[in-house]
Amino acid sequence: MSVSSVNTERKKVNKLQILRNAKNELAKEGFYILGIVGSFARGENYNDIDIIYETDKNFENKYLGWDYFIKIEEIKKTLEKLLQSKIDLINSSSMNQIAKKYMMKDFVNV
Repeated sequence: MSVSSVNTERKKVNKLQILRNAKNELAKEGFYILGIVGSFARGENYNDIDIIYETDKNFENKYLGWDYFIKIEEIKKTLEKLLQSKIDLINSSSMNQIAKKYMMKDFVNV
């Protein structure tokens, strides 16, 4: 294993640990990080980290209308700052069967 691949794997493990810590905090509000997909999940070079999430009724009732989207954007910015990477948030309920088929093959539970 090359030094480069060891460093890449170490960075991935560190970012996953940061994400796990954030997951626990966000879950208190009803925002649940399920896992990651895409190039970062596969251990390839990546431009962003694709995070699949879901929210519960408490979150949805607390953040109504535009407040919901504003809160999601705040969470995204917080995660980007923590992970020092661009983030794409994907709501699991908005994924159709084709998206699930192709995206979930790379799924890494967080």
